[in-house]
Amino acid sequence: MKFEELTQANLERVLSEREVPIGLRDGIINYLVRRLPPGHFMCALLENNLLECFNRADPTAWAAVPNILRFFVNDVPSSCWGTKEKVDAWLNPVERPMNDEVWVRR
Repeated sequence: MKFEELTQANLERVLSEREVPIGLRDGIINYLVRRLPPGHFMCALLENNLLECFNRADPTAWAAVPNILRFFVNDVPSSCWGTKEKVDAWLNPVERPMNDEVWVRR
């Protein structure tokens, strides 16, 4: 999916096709569309922190990890997941220079 295709309707459809549990979909959609921080489990998964992901997951979320990963690998641009730095950059897309004159979008 291209960035311009990251709409709520498209994401709901693909998440359903990928069999991501309903209870996890809103957090993923809010992260991708509205750039809102996900919960601890999803944040750990997005940052590729498997140990923290395991520690934060409930049984339903843990069972869904393969489907969630399949969704991100196949359907989402890699610039918004995979490392802590990428997640932080996605959540904070605007850099503000020291002099406040120009805003730059990453």
